[in-house]
Amino acid sequence: MPMEKRATDRPSMDRPIADRIWDRTITPEETLAICPAAVSSQGRNWPDLFVVQRTGRDGLIEYPPVDHHVISVQQSGALLLSRRLGGDTQRRRAAAGSVSVTPAGEAAEWHWEGLYGRIEVYLPQSRIDQVVAEALDIDAERLEIAPSLAVRDFPAEQMARGLLQELQVPALASAVYAERFALLLAVHLVRAHSTLRRPSGARKGGLTPFALKRVKEFIEAHLAEDVSLGDMAATAGLSVFHFCRSFKQSTGMTPHQYQLYRRIERAKELLADRSLSLASLSVAVGFSSQSHFSTAFRKIAGTSPHRFRSEL
Repeated sequence: MPMEKRATDRPSMDRPIADRIWDRTITPEETLAICPAAVSSQGRNWPDLFVVQRTGRDGLIEYPPVDHHVISVQQSGALLLSRRLGGDTQRRRAAAGSVSVTPAGEAAEWHWEGLYGRIEVYLPQSRIDQVVAEALDIDAERLEIAPSLAVRDFPAEQMARGLLQELQVPALASAVYAERFALLLAVHLVRAHSTLRRPSGARKGGLTPFALKRVKEFIEAHLAEDVSLGDMAATAGLSVFHFCRSFKQSTGMTPHQYQLYRRIERAKELLADRSLSLASLSVAVGFSSQSHFSTAFRKIAGTSPHRFRSEL
């Protein structure tokens, strides 16, 4: 169990850890003294990665700035999660498989309500620099790893689970296995969790910011309706073929996947209204039946609508 601290235990004169000024960063290994791990890669010959599994329940943990990027994966269940980072606090429900990213050098204060089990993968900035220098045609100064909280990211989730399995059941060539995943994870962070901006004139596909904003607003306004690809493409001023390709380049999802994701996110909000039956809610977010809604909700949220509502 981690050494948990309640918010009320902190002297009122203290500033939140995420707002303080620090004279140094800590290493991933030093986080073990703050929040012990059930399993860790300490002592393994994994020079480019540090991996831990932490478990516990209701509590608050404060981390000084860590000198690695941190990818956290919620292993199971659903819990209320909040993180204070750089003076801003975010609060979300973290479903099984959800991923959070904390950039290197950022102090973070975490608070959760409920049982949790999470995998944390620590990746050095040197790996990001290697990817930028050797594999990507971009300006390194334009790239920073961006924070995220409890988002769906199947590639990162699967890589974290694979690394945990390697820790729990070591096999031959374990160091080579970890090194391979370090490179893959670095590439993925650059692609999916960075502030990457291409120089003017070097844009390679994708919708313009204005067109993407219009399409997202259109989808949001018509979540309960059976909107066609033609309708979405017309909003962006493109043919269906070019729209589908450009939308995926901009978002990493097909238009249908994005629409489904937004319907489930809207459903999560509506589930707080207990006067709404699941059948009515299903129709309100564009599903043809409660059964179809429940199947889609479980696939994306990692739990059933009924259980999600009961935990609100």
